[in-house]
Amino acid sequence: MPQSSPSAPDEAYSWSPRWRSMHPKLTDVEILDALKAKLERRFAAQGKPHAIARLELFKMGTPCFRLPNGQSCHWAQTTKTASLSIEAALCKHMPHLWLGPHKDYPVADGQEPAEARHVRINRSLFSDTTPVPFARCADRKWEGDFWLNSNECDLVYPRLQCNPKKSGVKAWIYHALYMEKFCPRPYAAKRFCIVREPVERFMSAVTFMFYRRGSHEQGIPLQEYLEKTLKRMEDAGRAHDLHLQYQCGFIGCDPAYYTHIFRMGEWERLEASLSEWLGKSVQLPHVNASRDKEKISLTPALRQRVEAFYAKDYKFWGKYF
Repeated sequence: MPQSSPSAPDEAYSWSPRWRSMHPKLTDVEILDALKAKLERRFAAQGKPHAIARLELFKMGTPCFRLPNGQSCHWAQTTKTASLSIEAALCKHMPHLWLGPHKDYPVADGQEPAEARHVRINRSLFSDTTPVPFARCADRKWEGDFWLNSNECDLVYPRLQCNPKKSGVKAWIYHALYMEKFCPRPYAAKRFCIVREPVERFMSAVTFMFYRRGSHEQGIPLQEYLEKTLKRMEDAGRAHDLHLQYQCGFIGCDPAYYTHIFRMGEWERLEASLSEWLGKSVQLPHVNASRDKEKISLTPALRQRVEAFYAKDYKFWGKYF
C-alpha cells in the first residue's frame, strides 16, 4: 500500500519524498520517477548510456510553493521589488525551495550512467505533457499529467538536472513545472505581491542596469543613460528589459486576486506575515543594499513621461503605491 502524504513535511528535513508537490494529486517522488523513466527511454533510444543515478529539481524562485503547514502560497514576483531579499529569507527557513525534490536511484554493477546534464527542451527530451502513473489504493491505478515549460524568462521554475556532477548547483537552463496548467485560479491559499511606485522603480532599474552592465565605465553619464533608455522605451512602445517591464505584466491587473498586497518598504508588515506563515521569525536581508552611486535627477517633464509610460500600472495599482 502506498503511503499517503503527511499533513506537513518532516520536521528534521524541510523536504520529504512523501511531501506532496504543488500538483493537486501527484507527489514530488512520483513526478521524479516518471521523469526518470522517460529520460532513460530517450537516452537509450539515442544509443547512449542511459542509467540515471540522481534527478534534482530546483525550486528557487518559484512563485507557487507549499508552506510548512501545508498551505499553498503564490508569490507574484516583480523585478526591482526586493525579490532577492524575500527569496533569501524564504530559503533560509525553507531550503527545499532552493534544493528541491531530488532522488537517488541504484545503478546496476557495470552499468554506465548517463552523462550529467541540465535537461533542455531543444534536445526534444519531452513533449508538452508527461504521463505519471500513481496509485492511491491497492486495487486502482491512476494516471496524471504535468506540464513542462522551458521559457527562460518565465518566473515559474524549478530546474531539472540529470546525474549532476555537483549536487546542489543551480542550472541556468531548465525545464519547469508549469503550475498554472493544473492549479485552478486562485492558485493558492496565500497570494501576495509587492508593488512599487513606478517612477521610483524605473529609477532603481535604470541605476541597476547602468552599473551592472558597465555603462559607468564607458564615460556615459547616468542622467544621459536614463534619458536614452526612456526614449528607447517610448519609441518602441514597450520595455526592452525585464527590469523595466510593467508591473501589470508580473502581477496582473486584478488586486482582488491577492490576499496580501505589500508596498515596497513595508518590511515590518511583510516580515510579520512571513513569520506567521512559516511559523518562524523571518527577517529580510538587504541583498541589494544601495551603495554610493551617482544620483538621478528627474525634471517635471521627465517624470511626466515616465508616468505616462507606466500609466497602466497607475490605473490598476495606483491606490497601493
